[in-house]
Amino acid sequence: MPVATHLITAASRLREAVDSLAFSPPVTHVYNPLDYAWKSHELYLKRFGNSKKKVIMLGMNPGGFV
Repeated sequence: MPVATHLITAASRLREAVDSLAFSPPVTHVYNPLDYAWKSHELYLKRFGNSKKKVIMLGMNPGGFV
């Protein structure tokens, strides 16, 4: 199975897990970039993730909550 397929499967599982998260106040808005930008992310993984890597970095910018 191509490496990109494994990455897409992992990202899809993460997308589903993040969708199930619930937050209490003061959080009023939550968005999942793996939902609204899924097509772009999947294309990126297919284009650049289709070879073996020594390291993979996952995550996103934490915004103002650092």
